[in-house]
Amino acid sequence: MPAHLKHIKFESTPNIYLLVYDSYQDADMLKKNYGIENFSHEQKLKDMGFRIQKDIYSIAGYSIGSMSKVLELGGSISSFNNLLLNNGYDRYYVFRDHYFTRNGFDFFNPTKILPNPISDNVPLDLLHSIAKGQLKAVENNSTSSFSYNAYLKQKKKYLRIDSDSPRFFYSHTGPGHAQFSGKCLENEIDLFSERLAKANEEMLADINNILEKDDDPLILIMGDHGPYLKGDCQRLRRYGIAGITRELIEDRFSTFLAIKWPEKYVNTKGRDMEKIQDVIYELIFRLSKNAEINNYRLPLTASTVIKYGKCGALFRNGKIVCGKDANQSLRVRY
Repeated sequence: MPAHLKHIKFESTPNIYLLVYDSYQDADMLKKNYGIENFSHEQKLKDMGFRIQKDIYSIAGYSIGSMSKVLELGGSISSFNNLLLNNGYDRYYVFRDHYFTRNGFDFFNPTKILPNPISDNVPLDLLHSIAKGQLKAVENNSTSSFSYNAYLKQKKKYLRIDSDSPRFFYSHTGPGHAQFSGKCLENEIDLFSERLAKANEEMLADINNILEKDDDPLILIMGDHGPYLKGDCQRLRRYGIAGITRELIEDRFSTFLAIKWPEKYVNTKGRDMEKIQDVIYELIFRLSKNAEINNYRLPLTASTVIKYGKCGALFRNGKIVCGKDANQSLRVRY
C-alpha cells in the first residue's frame, strides 16, 4: 500500500469476516474441469445476498503465498492489520491446525520474527503478521490439528462473540487440495467432491452463525488456490513447457470469491476484481471512499516463487506466459 494511504479512515466500520475455504473454486470451473456440480450451492449464497465474482484466480498456488498477498497490500508485512487497528478493529483468527504457525512459537504472546525455514522461498508475511501480534490469536494447537468438531465449536464461539469494538475475523478451513504425492489417485476427484460437500455445509453454518448475531456484516468468502486434481496433482515437476495447459493452470490457480456487502455498499460501483488479491483494496475503497485506493493496483501480478514444471511464471497481468496456451488470457468467461 502506498505510504500516503496507510492512515486511511473508514467512514463506517462494519464487522468483517474473511472465511477462506482451501482449494475452493467457482461452480463453472468445477463443472468444466472435473464434472462436479456446485451451482445449487452458489444459488443458496446468492439467495442470502452474496455476489459471486466469476472467473477469478490467485497469483499464488499455495496457501501462505496466496493469503499473505491478500493481506499484506503490496509489500508491507502488516499494512492491512495496522489499518484495521487504526480504525478501531479487534482482530481474530481461528485455524484448524498449525500450518500457518508451524514453527511452534507462542500464539498467545507472539513477540519474535522467525527465520524462514520453508523451502522454495515461501513468503512468511502472514506468519510475520501473527508473530508480531498483529492478529489476536484466539485458539490454537501448535503441535497438531484440532479435531474437526472441536475446530467448528471454537469457530462458532468466535463468530458469535460479543464485542464493543468492530471485529475482523479470519478462518481457514477445507475442502483442501489433493494428497500431493506427485501422482493422482484414481478417485482423486471423487474424494475432493466429498470434501467439497462437507465444506459447503460448514460454509452455510458459518454464514448462519454470523447473520444470527450480526444484521449488517461484511462477509468475504474465498478460495485460496485451486484443488490440484489434474496432471500429477502437484506442481507439475516432470512436465515440459508444451505439456502445461490452460486446464492445468486453472486447476492450480483458479479459485472463488463471494461477497456480502453491508446494505449501504450494495450499490457502490467498484472495480472488476480478477484475482482474490484485489478484494482488500475494494473493501478499503468502499469503507473509506478514498479514490486513490480505488485506482491502486497490486504491483505483483504474476505467478511467482514456486516453479511449475519447466516454467517460471505461468501467467502475468492476467495473460498466460508459459505453456501450450501462452499469450492467451487467463480468464475465460463461461
